[in-house]
Amino acid sequence: MNTYATHIFDFNRLSCFYKSEFNYLIITGLYQGFALEEVKDIIQKLFLDFAEKKIDLDNISNPHSYIITSFNRRLIDLHRLRVKRTNRDRVIYRELSELSVDKVIEQNESSHEMASKLKRAYEQLPERCKKVISLKYYEGLNNEEIKIRTGLTIRSVYNNLSTGIKQLRKELTRCK
Repeated sequence: MNTYATHIFDFNRLSCFYKSEFNYLIITGLYQGFALEEVKDIIQKLFLDFAEKKIDLDNISNPHSYIITSFNRRLIDLHRLRVKRTNRDRVIYRELSELSVDKVIEQNESSHEMASKLKRAYEQLPERCKKVISLKYYEGLNNEEIKIRTGLTIRSVYNNLSTGIKQLRKELTRCK
């Protein structure tokens, strides 16, 4: 019974930290140019991670600084992801603008055919592999985030990714 009461107390303390830091984190995120909804999502995920990892903020020498640093790292990660996507889009645009119309049409048809093959191969994968691949490559989550989202162990996430990718490669090379 005592451990249950401690668990509730820890959650209540985390809730107190959440309430006391929320406005400061909102202002910090908005000041750095992020949208309000994005900032709120990041704050929610941050405190959920604290709860899931059972981080006792009372035992940290400067919990305010710890929370702010963790929050800022997440903002930086989001910014890097955006920059990466923007740079990738610029490269694609530049490459397309340099190609002739015939080459673009040819590549488009080839890409469409490859996408169809990939879709068929993906549909043949086991459900776990599909889920993990979708979270990794379509939602951009890392293995730790996939673990949290799916309830799988890190090893299972890695194994499912590896198995799925191997099966996709095998099927796509067989289709050529």
